[in-house]
Amino acid sequence: MMLFHSSFLLNILMGNAVGWPPQARGDRGMAWPIALRRHIPHIMLGLATVAILAELTPNYLPWVLPVAIGLIFSAPVAVLSSRLKTGAYARRLGMFVTPEEQNRGRR
Repeated sequence: MMLFHSSFLLNILMGNAVGWPPQARGDRGMAWPIALRRHIPHIMLGLATVAILAELTPNYLPWVLPVAIGLIFSAPVAVLSSRLKTGAYARRLGMFVTPEEQNRGRR
């Protein structure tokens, strides 16, 4: 998301129109080809960052790994988090629910 928002901001500053297409709200989630097409720049940036830091300043690598790993695995995260079954499983575990939803379950 950070890179998507950064590119949107740069486009706005350059005077270009920026659109945010509607999300597919079906029960199928995001397809792998779409996720890979949208996230390949992020994956490449994460891999390049790890490779460059490992070569030039390996001591900084542990500090950057949380961000780089997020970039490298952005496509799988997008696909898996878009699945209906993943959301249902998270709800059963009590994850990502609001206090109102938690209180409804206790009544």
